[in-house]
Amino acid sequence: GIIESGSDEDNYLIVNLPFVQKWLNKGDEINFAMFSLTNDKGQVGQFESTLKQQYPDLLVRPIRKVSASEGKVLNKIKLLMGIVALVILVLSTLCVNTTMTSMISERRYEFALQKSLGASNQSITRQIVVETLAITFAAVIAGLLIGYVLAQFLGHSVFNATIDLRFPVLVITSLLSFAAALVAATLPTIRAIRIDPAKVLKGD
Repeated sequence: GIIESGSDEDNYLIVNLPFVQKWLNKGDEINFAMFSLTNDKGQVGQFESTLKQQYPDLLVRPIRKVSASEGKVLNKIKLLMGIVALVILVLSTLCVNTTMTSMISERRYEFALQKSLGASNQSITRQIVVETLAITFAAVIAGLLIGYVLAQFLGHSVFNATIDLRFPVLVITSLLSFAAALVAATLPTIRAIRIDPAKVLKGD
């Protein structure tokens, strides 16, 4: 094959080493070699240092133009996905806040009756928080399952690869979901504990 890296290696003809050695009658001789490595955690730099230490007479030079350009694109994609995730989190928090505000308004007679029967603000707050966490737990489980299925589908259709299930991502996603739900429930909870039973139940 012919490679294009933007360097001196452009238009090189890549063939199997045994074929070249047989073709040139240079058995067991190598004067030029190229390696393709994944640059995870600086593996290219480590491999370069190892070769220079073991073979000081060799000229070892890494070619990072392709990996660097791919890394820049990947970093931009990560930044874009982070921004999208942040926007979705904010919008979800606002939606939950609106829904819970409406729910508190519909259940104002229930909370007013509880307070008239001696329920404290702490017990009402505890009730709302427990209900919020229970709903959030069910939503997180459903969201993770649906998200994993969609990720596998997109991974196969776009990249022809499977998407690994990363435990730290699951933990962070779950914690952010619970935190967003609690933040969204703050104002509705304050409205619930400020309900005046005398005004709400007047005439009932």
